Amino acid sequence: MLAGLGIFMLYKVKNMQTPIAFLFVYILLLTARLLYLDDPVRILWHQLQSGGLLLFIFFMISDPKTMPDHPSARWIFGSFVAIVAFSIQFNFYIQYAPILALTISAPLVLFLDKLFPYQKFNWRT
Repeated sequence: MLAGLGIFMLYKVKNMQTPIAFLFVYILLLTARLLYLDDPVRILWHQLQSGGLLLFIFFMISDPKTMPDHPSARWIFGSFVAIVAFSIQFNFYIQYAPILALTISAPLVLFLDKLFPYQKFNWRT
């Protein structure tokens, strides 16, 4: 139900680049770790079924006012947040790593907006 609501929200905002980039890179990193440690696949499914991760993907990282304006920059930003979140979670064993990674990565948005100029997001009235 949460995933369905999140997909509906992303469809309405028309900003799916950042969550898709985050999810793709994060799953890729988790899979690489799974293969490196020779763990069973059910561990990967368990890691992806976290309610906090679903809330983060659909409602936090997809906020259009706090992500870069250019679509290419959104892909870069989502990938960077995934790498930082993975590093924090598995090097420092912090459970709320995606939220912390988003906080750490927020200044990158200013740099990406300067590097990739694009029209600013405005809420429709």
